[in-house]
Amino acid sequence: KGSEGLGFTVVTRDSSVHGPGPILVKNILPRGAAVKDGRLQSGDRILEVNGVDMTGRSQEELVAMLRSTKQGESVSVVVARQEDMFLPRELKGQE
Repeated sequence: KGSEGLGFTVVTRDSSVHGPGPILVKNILPRGAAVKDGRLQSGDRILEVNGVDMTGRSQEELVAMLRSTKQGESVSVVVARQEDMFLPRELKGQE
């Protein structure tokens, strides 16, 4: 984490009775660690942060974890990525 922060925003999709939905990378900001590193992409699903499974965790919990990272510390993020043509979208009429 650099002086300009981690440099990405997140969004939660499709919360249900089973708990919070998946947490996705919404945007890569023009400044910060994410753009310098170059691997994180908009639409990536965040699976794990610093070895902690994010399944069932809320967006607020994830943001609190990321914000607690001190400047100069590394953050390990494990993501799942879909190909561009399969980015998350709402499917009408299918279960």
